[in-house]
Amino acid sequence: MDCKVGGGARRADPIAIHILDLTIISVAVIVATFNASFSWERFLVKDLKAQIEGYASANHTSSEKLTDQQNPTFENNATSQFFKSASEQWEKNKVITNSLLGISVSTNDAPILSGISLSIVSIWFFFAMRRENHLIFGLLHDARTKSPDVKQRVFHGIASYLVFTTLSEHDQPYTDIDKYNVYPSVTRVLLRRTVNCLFYLPAGAVACATIIGILSLASPSPLRKSTDLLWYAIDLTEKVVASTQLVIAAVMIAIILFINIQIVDFANATRTILQQFRERYISGSNTDDIT
Repeated sequence: MDCKVGGGARRADPIAIHILDLTIISVAVIVATFNASFSWERFLVKDLKAQIEGYASANHTSSEKLTDQQNPTFENNATSQFFKSASEQWEKNKVITNSLLGISVSTNDAPILSGISLSIVSIWFFFAMRRENHLIFGLLHDARTKSPDVKQRVFHGIASYLVFTTLSEHDQPYTDIDKYNVYPSVTRVLLRRTVNCLFYLPAGAVACATIIGILSLASPSPLRKSTDLLWYAIDLTEKVVASTQLVIAAVMIAIILFINIQIVDFANATRTILQQFRERYISGSNTDDIT
């Protein structure tokens, strides 16, 4: 039985790795896509472009001798250099770089590439959560007929490595080693709901990238000469590619959301069977306070 509990504890390692992977990829996608459409660099590039176009269209006919600082050409050159620098910084912020794999992904391709990446990691996470649920169920099922001491060790052995699966509604810190529930039981509802929402972060990240991709097509690009909406400024081939990517991204959102829902179901099921074991087979203990 101790070997089974130890094996169950080791199952927490891949789950923690999958959670870390999903969180890093999702946050990277959200940050990069935000920089693509809502960062200050984008608005700066847009304003500088307007200034350069204003310089180009202005008709300076003054016969007075102007200094370099007063010369429109000087101002235009300085603004052009600033525009180039700001554009390069903006483009740099739009790229997701993975130094470990040695690859860089532009936010222009984020909807489809992030959808594929997060769906693969979500599938692995799903099977890790499934395995955890089945393993814990087997341990608790076998421990039902054991002695009270074995039941206690099995229950606490499992609960000791569960981080996000909490069994009590007590979220206050303990300050006295000899007392339980020194303070009234307080549940951090917002924090608990936030943790539950994090399971849907992969689907939310791909949805964010897809929505921003759609918005970018419905607005002028600061780096193109045309002031028309980007959708009207691109050619037919680019429209087909953009439409195909957005459709595939929408499908990936549905797939990832379905997988995330299944993951949450397994997490809730694991919590339920642990609560049932505690209520039915462990009596006269303080496990409700410390799990």
